[in-house]
Amino acid sequence: MKKKLVWLLAILLSFAMVAAACGDDDDSSSGSSSDSSSASASAGDPLNIGTLLPETGALAFLSAPLLEGVNMAIADINA
Repeated sequence: MKKKLVWLLAILLSFAMVAAACGDDDDSSSGSSSDSSSASASAGDPLNIGTLLPETGALAFLSAPLLEGVNMAIADINA
């Protein structure tokens, strides 16, 4: 009986966390105007993107084609 209660509690807590994560973050405060101005001010900042590629070991042969793909994507995005 105690084991069933623990499982039921664990399932209920899991559902509660999922429901809380799916909640709406609608702020009705007047601070939304400052949020939009800060977002537009940071639009010109560069976006740094990193990759984790194998350089040694058994998968090192995959690094060169993947790096070329990343460089092609960067060139395409910056064009």
